[in-house]
Amino acid sequence: MNIDSYKENIRYTQNQSLQKTREIINTLNQTQDIGSESLKMLNEQYEKLKRCDLHTENINHNLETSSNILGKIKHFFFPRKACKIEKLPQNNDDINDVVNVVVNVVGVKSKDKDIKIKSEFVDKDIENELENNIDEINLGVQNLKTIALTMNSQLDLDMKLLDKVNTKSEVVNRNLSKMNKEITKVL
Repeated sequence: MNIDSYKENIRYTQNQSLQKTREIINTLNQTQDIGSESLKMLNEQYEKLKRCDLHTENINHNLETSSNILGKIKHFFFPRKACKIEKLPQNNDDINDVVNVVVNVVGVKSKDKDIKIKSEFVDKDIENELENNIDEINLGVQNLKTIALTMNSQLDLDMKLLDKVNTKSEVVNRNLSKMNKEITKVL
C-alpha cells in the first residue's frame, strides 16, 4: 500500500466514524425526547392517583355520614346496636406531601482527551467534530441516566400511592357492603 491509499483509508474511517457519531447523537436526542414525555406522563399519572386517593377518602367519609344517619333512623324505629363503618388507615408519611422529583438536566463538559492523533493524514476538522460529537454523546448518555433514575423514583412514588389507594378502596368496599346490608335490614 502506498501513502495515498493510507490517507484515503484514514479519511474513509474518519468519515464513517463521524457519520456514526451523528447517528448516535440523533438517537440520543430522540431517546431523551421519549424519556421526557414518559416523565410527563408519569407525573400526570401520579396526579390522577392522588385524585383517586382523595375521592376514596371522600367516598368513605360519605359512607360514615350515611352510617350515622342510618344509625339514627334505626335507633328511632328499631332501638338496637348500629352498624360501625371502618375508618380509613392513616399514614404518617403521607405520599401527598412528597415533593415530585424534577428532572434538571445539567450539561457536563467531558474531560480533556488524553489521546489525540497528530498526523498529516488526519483531517483536523473531522477530528474536531468527532471530539465534539463524543462530548455530546457523553452528555446525552448522562442525561438519559438522569431521566431513567427520575423515572424510577416516580414509579416508586406511584407504587406507594397505588398501595395506599388499594388499601383505602378495600375499606370502602367493605363499608359499602355493610351499609347495603344494613339498609336492606331497615327496609
